[in-house]
Amino acid sequence: MGADVLLSKGDLQFSNTQDFSIATGYDNLKQAIFNRLQTIQGEYYESYYGSELDKCYSLPINQTLKNQIMGYVIETLNQEPRVKSKEVSIEFIQDNNTNYALISMKIVPISTNITLNLIYPLFIAWGKKYDIWSKNIWRISNRNED
Repeated sequence: MGADVLLSKGDLQFSNTQDFSIATGYDNLKQAIFNRLQTIQGEYYESYYGSELDKCYSLPINQTLKNQIMGYVIETLNQEPRVKSKEVSIEFIQDNNTNYALISMKIVPISTNITLNLIYPLFIAWGKKYDIWSKNIWRISNRNED
């Protein structure tokens, strides 16, 4: 499933020998999906790389926003050639002054029948863009083998 340098909150990670730490296998795929979702489309790479989730900040929480987020996530996952199938669901969470969409993804990589359950929070605030790096709760919740 590939290998790449390991990132944590956007920073390169180093091993105890001061060499680059490497993300491989499922961790590499998770990191690649995370990077695509977090990158504003056209911001760093080719104009198609990334997502349009930044268009969802400061919008009212309703079914229209849920559909918009779902479309952007599916469009972004379609960019990843290692994803064979995907299922996406969205749940809105309103907690004090923090509003976010909890994006749950069931991903099956092309090289396996293992389902990765991934959770990505999209923080939404009125008039302010939250720092996703500091509030990120991204995780692989489990791996299901068929």
